Amino acid sequence: MLPNSISRFIECVLPPLAFRRLDRLIVLGDLPLRTSVDQVVYVHQAHLVSPKVDNNSSRQLRHKVARLVFRFNARYARCFVVQTEAMRRKLTASYEAVRGKVWVIGAPPPAGFASRQTSCSDESDNRLLRLFYPAASYPHKNHRLLARVPKDTCSGWPVGELILTVADSENPNPDVPWIRCVGLLDSAECMDRYATVDGLMFLSTSESYGLPLVEAMVCGLPVICPDLEYARTICGDVAIYFDPHDIATLQAAVTELHRRLAAGWRPDWSARMERLPHDWGEVAARIVTLIEPGAAGCV
Repeated sequence: MLPNSISRFIECVLPPLAFRRLDRLIVLGDLPLRTSVDQVVYVHQAHLVSPKVDNNSSRQLRHKVARLVFRFNARYARCFVVQTEAMRRKLTASYEAVRGKVWVIGAPPPAGFASRQTSCSDESDNRLLRLFYPAASYPHKNHRLLARVPKDTCSGWPVGELILTVADSENPNPDVPWIRCVGLLDSAECMDRYATVDGLMFLSTSESYGLPLVEAMVCGLPVICPDLEYARTICGDVAIYFDPHDIATLQAAVTELHRRLAAGWRPDWSARMERLPHDWGEVAARIVTLIEPGAAGCV
C-alpha cells in the first residue's frame, strides 16, 4: 500500500517477522535484511559504493539512504555476491563489515543474442558510422556529455547516426543532426538495433557490470566506452576507451574506430567471453551453493 521505496526501507530496517521460520535466505534486492536468518545478498547496484571510493557514485538522497541501510545491515549477511572483481574491490573498500565475505559470480551473455551475431559493415570506410547507446536517462548514464558536442564542428565527427534509447524531449543535444532518440526499446528491438549498427558507444560513469558491453561482445561489435575499472574488467584491451568527462577524447575514440574499421579491423571478444558463466542456471547453482550448510568461506 506504500510506495516501493518506502516499503523497501521499512522491510530493511525492521526485523522481518515473515522470515522467522526460514533457515536460509537469498536476497536479490541489494540490501541485506535485518534478520538472524542465514542470508546471501546479490548486489548489482553500483551506487552502493561509497563516493569516497568511487567519485562517480551517486550523491542523490535515495542512494545515500541505501548506503546507510547497507552499512547498518551488512553484519547480518553471511555472503555478498557481485558480478565483477572491480565491484568486489569497491564494495570491500566501502564497508568494513563485508571484508572477506564477497564472492564474484559474473552474469551470462543475454539469451538470444548468440543467435543474432552481426558484424561491422564492410562499407565502413565509405560512409559514416552508425552507433548505438541503449540506456535510460539516469544521471550516471552520462548523456550530458553529448551536450558538449559543438554544433559547428559536427563535421569533425565521423558519425552518421547515434541511436539513443531516450525520448525526444530528453535529447542531450538537439542541435546535433546525427543524434536520434527512439525511446525505450524491448529486448527484441534492442537485438534488431545491434544487428544494424557499427558499434556500441557506452557513456556510463558508474556500473556494477555493464550488460550492454556484454551484449555488444556477443554480437561481435566494437565497443567505445569510458576508461573506468568496470569497463576494463569486462572489455580488457579490446575496447576503445575515452575519458567520460572529456568530449575531445570521445571524439578521438570515435575517429579511431572509424579508422580501424576502414582498415578492416574486427574485435576479437573470444577470450573475454570465456570468462563469463554459460547461463543463469550456472549462476543460480553457484549462489545456492553459498547458502547451503557447510559452504566454504567467501573470498
